[in-house]
Amino acid sequence: RQGILESTLKKSPIAPNVPLSFIAQKTEGFSGADLAEFCQRAAKAAIRDAIAAEELKAGDDAMDAETASEITRKHFEEAFGGARRSVAGADLAKFDQFRKKFDPVYKNAATGDGCMIQWP
Repeated sequence: RQGILESTLKKSPIAPNVPLSFIAQKTEGFSGADLAEFCQRAAKAAIRDAIAAEELKAGDDAMDAETASEITRKHFEEAFGGARRSVAGADLAKFDQFRKKFDPVYKNAATGDGCMIQWP
């Protein structure tokens, strides 16, 4: 999940006090699409705040434009308000059982037998 968050937000300015590892922990069970939507919601909240700040500013140079456009903790908190998991826990368990049954790499790693890939 952290990797998905990092790649989704790689071109977005994130406030330095926003730990993506913490967000990854809080989004347990989210699919990649769920995480992408979550990041879009946070980015849109930051854009709305930047536009509102620009309108209020109206020629006053007191606010730094870079700070106003960062995605902050507040924006991620707003995004959590609309966040949802699209895959139920029962479905995740089914996918996990399917993977254990049919993925030889996963099966061998789970049983401790090591990886048995037949390389050409």
